[in-house]
Amino acid sequence: MAYLFNLTLKPIEGELEESYKATMKRLNDFFDVSWTHHLPSVFVVEDRATIDSLRNEKTEPWVVGWSDRRKVFLLSREKMGTESAREYSVDEYNALLAHELCHLFFNTSTNGGHTPTWLNEGLSSYVSGDIQFKKKPASFSSFLEFFDRGGAGVYNESPFAVAVLVDAFGKEKILEILRKMKETGGNMTKDKFDDLFKAVYGFELTYDAFNKLIDAGNP
Repeated sequence: MAYLFNLTLKPIEGELEESYKATMKRLNDFFDVSWTHHLPSVFVVEDRATIDSLRNEKTEPWVVGWSDRRKVFLLSREKMGTESAREYSVDEYNALLAHELCHLFFNTSTNGGHTPTWLNEGLSSYVSGDIQFKKKPASFSSFLEFFDRGGAGVYNESPFAVAVLVDAFGKEKILEILRKMKETGGNMTKDKFDDLFKAVYGFELTYDAFNKLIDAGNP
């Protein structure tokens, strides 16, 4: 795989620019912050080969966006149907942009933290709105397996686990967890996070607890 490339940048205006502005406002509102300086950059990638080169790995067709520090990378809207396993729609693409930007807010809110993966991905799916394009599970049985690893399976339950928490307790407790994670420098082990979750929510982080919330009508 090559490691040296020519790179040409061309600013993007119009619909995607407006979506970016609206998304940043929405995320600032949700996370109760004011990210207005040194804003994230978004780079549109034209094909799968470029994605593979940028990530230095062979990627799966479902990989159409990712974030890295203050940068977001998205597969071009025009190439979604040919270079990925997903078809293009305006709403889904805007949600994709919001999802990846949300990861940067998570990262900033936790002082560089990425785990738990289920919370990071679930929160990004919930806040971005791409949860609407996913099928709600009848019960929870797998999302806690994704603490420090990713994969397509993390998207099956984690958005709805976050939805359960927000609907039952509001967003404040999740933001409290992020703040307390930041106090640890974002360095969370699974045991530390389990203890933090119980301290904030008052119950053990288990599938049974989440399934009881579903049974109680949340969401």
